Amino acid sequence: MRVLSGPRCYSPDAPPRLAVAGGRAVASAKQPGAARGRPRDPRVDQAIVETAQRLLATGEYLWMSVDDIADAAGVTKPTLYRRFASKEELAMAAINAWRARVAARAGSGDLRADLVAELHDLRTVSTRYGGMLMTGAVLLEEQHRPELLRRFREGVVRTRRERVRGILADAVARGEIRADADLDAVVTLLIGCWYATYIGEPPIPDDWADRAVDVLLTYLGAHAR
Repeated sequence: MRVLSGPRCYSPDAPPRLAVAGGRAVASAKQPGAARGRPRDPRVDQAIVETAQRLLATGEYLWMSVDDIADAAGVTKPTLYRRFASKEELAMAAINAWRARVAARAGSGDLRADLVAELHDLRTVSTRYGGMLMTGAVLLEEQHRPELLRRFREGVVRTRRERVRGILADAVARGEIRADADLDAVVTLLIGCWYATYIGEPPIPDDWADRAVDVLLTYLGAHAR
């Protein structure tokens, strides 16, 4: 499958074009400013990563060739390989960009509000940015590309779990919830609630996150000291 997104843009990393002179092929003059050592254009890096994110979100990425991905990004194959050594490395860069977005969010210090906001953000990432499709794609390829699933767990799943656990640990430190609570189990139940809600019969209730948090806060505060 060839995915095209319009004319391919010029890349300073592209090899020089060949011209025929005297019956032999010679390199044409270099584009202005394309001399060796020119800094990479961050816009090209961004275009490649964002294309990988989009293709991961639609489930197409894992079955596309490097040529297809380069075409979709509007760059040459050498341009892509100068930035990413493999298709898997590019996928990890795209996943890490999502992870950075999640990690950058700051909490408010309000336990209930922060947990509800975290669940709503999980839903947004999963539905608006194709997170559920990407999750299904990496699981489908688990037997053939276990490294991709391992990186997905480390880069996306673990980051989300650490954020939720950090919110709970801060609440324990403030004395708001019981100190002997099983925080890892609470994290699993909170995040797992979204996946169970998504797979369950639609439509998804507007208050699903509030209800999930309130049930667990009952447990967390049952023996508050």
